[in-house]
Amino acid sequence: MGWLGRIGAGVGGALFAAWFVRAFPQLFLPYYGEGIYDPDLENATCIRAQDSIKTIAPHVGLYLGFLAFELGRRDWRAVKMMLTMGLGFAVPFTIGGYWQTFNGSELALPWWKFWEMSIGLGGGLAFGLAFYLFNRPVTEEAPRTERVWERRLAGAAVLLAVGSVVFNGFDGIRRLHSLDWSDGLRITVGLFTLAAAAAYGAVMLPRSKAVLPQSIVLAGVGVIIVAGYLVSIPGEWRLSNYVLVPLYTGYIAVSAGCLVALIRRQ
Repeated sequence: MGWLGRIGAGVGGALFAAWFVRAFPQLFLPYYGEGIYDPDLENATCIRAQDSIKTIAPHVGLYLGFLAFELGRRDWRAVKMMLTMGLGFAVPFTIGGYWQTFNGSELALPWWKFWEMSIGLGGGLAFGLAFYLFNRPVTEEAPRTERVWERRLAGAAVLLAVGSVVFNGFDGIRRLHSLDWSDGLRITVGLFTLAAAAAYGAVMLPRSKAVLPQSIVLAGVGVIIVAGYLVSIPGEWRLSNYVLVPLYTGYIAVSAGCLVALIRRQ
């Protein structure tokens, strides 16, 4: 009943949120009553905002549904963990939107990337804080053995994450270097197949003690790092690249230092 209730709360929250933003769009879209979101007006910015609200709402509803379930069962450790991670991404997302106000300024930089990096920085700090606060054994619970379905589920999660990074990375590289779809798609499918097979196969290795081996986590992070560099380094460097690449490298260096310190502590 526990997991059925948890999943039901999340799915119910997602469905409710999806319905709510469609039923009451005026609560989320400024000046909605003036008709500026009418598709016939071809106002691209307004239409994109309206579509974004519809896309974001189910994710928020899913999160709030899970959070409500943990509140109902008074699992305060889970509630604190979820709030730490949720606010760790939500606050930088909200504040980071300020970068977009510089669009159209004389300093021609891809300000949306600064927004993205603000979210990544805040989210990364949230991961570190959550690990520091909550990654401790629960003494009252007896240790249990892992189940086969848990390993398969963990492998599927890694496969989904790696696949998303690879495909989105390909799209970024294709746009950056004006690659042809057919050639790039063949390369992407090949890389994705290799990455998926390696990730899923390693998770299913019986000699591993953990449901999700540490090596697989590090491999997934490695894919994300490499993709980040590939979509940030064009054939011809511009001011934006001279700004973003050093910032990105600095983030990676600090994160690597924290990881080394953690491994030594363990």
